Amino acid sequence: MTKQEKRRKVVYIISHIDKAIGFEWISEKLDRSRFDLSFILLNDKPSHLANYLREKGVPVRELHCKGKRNMPFVLLQVIKILRKEKPDVIHTHMYIADIIGQVAGKMLRIEKRVYTRHSSNENRKYHNKRKIDHLVNSLSTHILAISENVKNILVSEEGVNPQKIRLINHGFDLEKFFIVQPTEVESLALKYNLQNRKPVIGVVARYAHWKGIQFTIAAFKRYFKIIRMHFTAG
Repeated sequence: MTKQEKRRKVVYIISHIDKAIGFEWISEKLDRSRFDLSFILLNDKPSHLANYLREKGVPVRELHCKGKRNMPFVLLQVIKILRKEKPDVIHTHMYIADIIGQVAGKMLRIEKRVYTRHSSNENRKYHNKRKIDHLVNSLSTHILAISENVKNILVSEEGVNPQKIRLINHGFDLEKFFIVQPTEVESLALKYNLQNRKPVIGVVARYAHWKGIQFTIAAFKRYFKIIRMHFTAG
């Protein structure tokens, strides 16, 4: 970094997230010699993420945001914070934060206004939020798509310029899969009442049909039927 270069100030704006390891990774891994990182969290109650960031010495402000009713007040708070911080980049995550953060960033003429598009087209299909998606798309200067499918939907269904989109797939900390502490295994077994029964087959998803839960349940039912027949025959 030359003498003329300075650390770019980046503010993450995130709504209604209690714990998310991905944001913990960012706070840990981001090159602090190049970036000055801080967070604005919009939640209806104190979050694990806010506590984690404070413990790590990462600047964080947690604003009370219960829902749509107090969004105008929260918007004013965010504008006040951003005006003071003067960030080079804002990066928003999740529905409320995308709206408030991108509106605030546009009003303050922040140079880089990024948002990560976590959803595909369920907002349009199930929640009648087509206009909101288009608003956030237009206000942002860059969009991060988490999958090729999300990128395709942004381009083909929402008319976003492909030059505006960056594809960054969700990642995994692979070392965590190889270095597993026995206490972590015991904690999960106790939490889900597994009682040492094996094999263990599970699924990680919200209980919503766009997550394919209806197919998962049918598959589990079929699997248990096959297993039962196997042991009965044996």
